[in-house]
Amino acid sequence: MHLKALLACAAVAAAVNLPLGAAEQPGTPPGWTVSATVGKQYEVGYDPKEGAVYLRSVGDPGDAVGALSQSIDPAAYRHKNLMLSAEVKVDPEPGRVELFLRASGGPDTHSGASWNTPKEWAPITVQMGDGVTDATTALDYGLAIQGRGRVWIRNVQLTVLPDTARQAHNVPLHLKLPAEPIVPRPVNLGLRP
Repeated sequence: MHLKALLACAAVAAAVNLPLGAAEQPGTPPGWTVSATVGKQYEVGYDPKEGAVYLRSVGDPGDAVGALSQSIDPAAYRHKNLMLSAEVKVDPEPGRVELFLRASGGPDTHSGASWNTPKEWAPITVQMGDGVTDATTALDYGLAIQGRGRVWIRNVQLTVLPDTARQAHNVPLHLKLPAEPIVPRPVNLGLRP
């Protein structure tokens, strides 16, 4: 009899300690901003199962663009070769997804990488060669989605490349992105809630 009671207690204890799937945490990660369409045509939040932030369409967003971004003071990045990198996953194939790096103010310089196929985690990088000029008022970077779908992002890094690095080719952005409030330096690149 005692053995049955002991086994029952062990089973209950094991059941209580089983890791249950943690719920998604809606909301913008601290230090990041979202475009005006987020909350209407797009949702953002943290997905603990993926260990990443998601940006997903709600219903049919049409041609709307949802963006998760930071705008930082460009002073420390002027006349430097820059690389933005992140791990990204897309499901299902949306209209367009873009990891972007943009120098705003003066002659805008944009660099973006578009894709819509990595259904598993894939490293994505964007480089900008000497695009942050003396006239630049903000350095913007982040992730944007246009159309239906869901995209996750994690492990964001903004890196200054050595002066000896090959000048990056600045690629035009395909999506129109709004200007965002400027913060002094990158924050919460781990995208934690």
